[in-house]
Amino acid sequence: MKSARSYFDAGVFLKTVRRFWPVWGLYGFVWLLALPLSLIGQFNRYGLNLSADVLQTVELTACWLCPVAACAAAMAGFSHLYNERAANFYASLPVRREGMFVSCAAAGLLPLLAVNAAIALVTLLAELAAGYNGVGAAVAQWFAAVTLECVAYFGMAALCALLTGHIVIMPLLFAALNCAGYAIASLAVEVQSIFCYGFAYPPSDSYSLFSPFVAILDNVRAEFGSVSYLMPARLEGWGWLLGYGALGALLLPLALVCYKRRNMESAGDVVAIAPLAPAFKFVCSLAAAFALGSLLYNILMGTRGSGLTQALLYSLCMAAGAFIGWFGAEMLVNKSFDVFGPRRFAGWAAVGLLCAAFVFGCELDVTGYERRIPDAEDVACVSVRTNEGAAEFESLEDIELLRGIHVYAAENRPNGSVYLQLDYRLKSGDHLRRSYGLASYGQPEPLEALNAIMNRPEVIIERLGAPESITSAGELAVVYYRDEPFDSEETTGVINQLELTPEEAAELYNECVYPDLLEGRLGLVWFGEDGERRESVYDCTIEFRSSGSHRYIQISPTVMSGRTSAWLEAHGVPLLTLAESGAAGPFM
Repeated sequence: MKSARSYFDAGVFLKTVRRFWPVWGLYGFVWLLALPLSLIGQFNRYGLNLSADVLQTVELTACWLCPVAACAAAMAGFSHLYNERAANFYASLPVRREGMFVSCAAAGLLPLLAVNAAIALVTLLAELAAGYNGVGAAVAQWFAAVTLECVAYFGMAALCALLTGHIVIMPLLFAALNCAGYAIASLAVEVQSIFCYGFAYPPSDSYSLFSPFVAILDNVRAEFGSVSYLMPARLEGWGWLLGYGALGALLLPLALVCYKRRNMESAGDVVAIAPLAPAFKFVCSLAAAFALGSLLYNILMGTRGSGLTQALLYSLCMAAGAFIGWFGAEMLVNKSFDVFGPRRFAGWAAVGLLCAAFVFGCELDVTGYERRIPDAEDVACVSVRTNEGAAEFESLEDIELLRGIHVYAAENRPNGSVYLQLDYRLKSGDHLRRSYGLASYGQPEPLEALNAIMNRPEVIIERLGAPESITSAGELAVVYYRDEPFDSEETTGVINQLELTPEEAAELYNECVYPDLLEGRLGLVWFGEDGERRESVYDCTIEFRSSGSHRYIQISPTVMSGRTSAWLEAHGVPLLTLAESGAAGPFM
């Protein structure tokens, strides 16, 4: 009679759980302190709905506790792979590879999930014992989120545990899997920012996708109202949690394949599956090329610059970093320092040439990145960000004007202190973003055009985020000013302060500031030479702040803002222009 095939061994499972119980015990103890015990104190002190506190533990505690616990659980479950005697013993057991893998993986993952369920239950019981019933939904969200994180990280950790036979390398490999993609992409973006003129940094979400720890840390948030203890809270970032949870679950079958192909004699080896050794050396070399190359370049140069000479120097720095990474990995794989054979230099040379191609490709604009300027007819709108604020333009006339500034920057490659970022939203749905530092001297036409478009009354109001009116309820306003010339021996000069009542703040804004804004007499910017600005702007700052919202406005009166200037002088504020006071700018 043919025996049935078993995919689980209870003996292996129970032995592993009993042997490594401190891992799950410590994990549960930390959660016990962070959630139910902490909430009991909050219940006794406030007696309010604390759903926000429950969900904030996902954001503040689970983000680091789950990956650490999952890594430790995988190390415990597959600990026999790192010791030759233990590996031989497990290999001699009458258990198929599939059954051994399932038993060890279950011994690592299921206790974590059981602890999550126990903590959720204890939290609900603590809530009921305190006589409240407001955190049940939040606890359910907490349990789902933490369980998904545990599955995600355990799947990655299990795969890492199968790829190496060295217990020290395993957590390092797990950390690299979670963070290396983001780190290498960030350093690659840094190279582009040096050698691609006009390069604008992309959103970090675009390259955090391949680093689960970074993506979850950035995107999983507890959202609640301004009065967090009275309003229900919710967890944001479920798409990331579900996606990485599914990824972790899918990595477990891949780990099983690795377990079946792995030689038990590889205990102690840095790379347990021989065909993966070249990939390990390549990744180590590439990571070292970007990280150490950037470090060496910054040490040698001190300042950033572009050009063929700089590109050559950066390529040499990356080649030096790649050398350290490649032969360091060779030493780990071969367990020897004698790794400098002629054939082994080929791999390092390939990585060095790849890095040089990337650097020179950026410098020589092989992809046409620097020359790519969309036609005005293809643009739906342009968002402009400068040192003095941001605004959005949709009319064809404005788009053509801004495109002209873009053409000037791309052709003349100025390098100055006037920051300009253009973000095109094309009618096709694509985006194109460029960033420049225009010179505040030399060619006046681009700066004059930028001044003209950014100093329109409607654009000024958009840049400042100024409301049409404010009420006296909860409005705070302070006027900062200098009443005598700036003393060059002092760092900031003497700053006087006038605090306005809510009624005075509303009167000043509604009757003076906003009418002057509508006429384009306040909130002006000067992107060119500083002389006109110093003759026009007073050394005075009015700060409006609402206690009931996030609105915050700072504005300086000018010689053209008749209403605002007259109101300030009538309330005892002497007005000196920047040229008269000698200060570089108003107090901010």
